[in-house]
Amino acid sequence: MSKSVALPMPVEIVLSNPVLVSASGPAFRLILSLAFVFWCGGCRALPADDAGLCALARCGASTWRKEGQAVQDALKQIIPQLQRHHALAMQRAETYRQVRVEAGRKGAAVRWQKPKATAMQNFGLNQGVPVPLRQPSKAASNRAGFAYKPVGKVSGAVDVRFGDGWMKT
Repeated sequence: MSKSVALPMPVEIVLSNPVLVSASGPAFRLILSLAFVFWCGGCRALPADDAGLCALARCGASTWRKEGQAVQDALKQIIPQLQRHHALAMQRAETYRQVRVEAGRKGAAVRWQKPKATAMQNFGLNQGVPVPLRQPSKAASNRAGFAYKPVGKVSGAVDVRFGDGWMKT
């Protein structure tokens, strides 16, 4: 999968662990913290050494010495369950993505096989009927600040005086 998918963490797996139920307060926090780090890291392996686990759990060395063994015992039970759940969730997300990609391809194929319509046809205008062009009225041209005065035919064109200049149409 090209994009990373944020999956909700199944806390029932962690909270239903018997070691976690009987753990002390600091051990409870360390187990939850390391399970969360493991899940947010895409279920990649946690460090094997005590110093790495202590740093990830954000605890002091004395706390880790007291609670480290209970935390590692709990993680040995929790991590395989989290990995299975993560693999299933990623498989479902990939299947859903593939279904949406295929639906998008079908929609695009239908769209691009249609004959191209003009912008006016898209809005239901110009259904084979020519649109008549209006000549500006004298009142409208006077409001615009110029005089509309047809002069006459000169070599097949009509000269129209607009204000100070001339324009051939």
